[in-house]
Amino acid sequence: MIEKKKIAKLLERLQRLVRHLEEQRSLTLHQHVSQFYYMQSIEEIFTLFQQYEDQYAKLELISERIANRYESVFHQWRKDVLWIHRCKNCRN
Repeated sequence: MIEKKKIAKLLERLQRLVRHLEEQRSLTLHQHVSQFYYMQSIEEIFTLFQQYEDQYAKLELISERIANRYESVFHQWRKDVLWIHRCKNCRN
């Protein structure tokens, strides 16, 4: 997974380029560099990363719930198995 810092840094650089392109209305410059490509890329990367962070937060919550349930069930299972082993003599 790409680091959040790298994404933020790239987005910042893209935004600086877009601002530069807005300031420089040179036809030659705009024939070689597409301002709209970078504007669209900024939005797309930002949206995708936002979706990733939302899903990651949900997965973290689910993971925590699984771990809590696991601990609870494992504790009860261990307790019951010990009781069963101790109670083998109870049936006689």
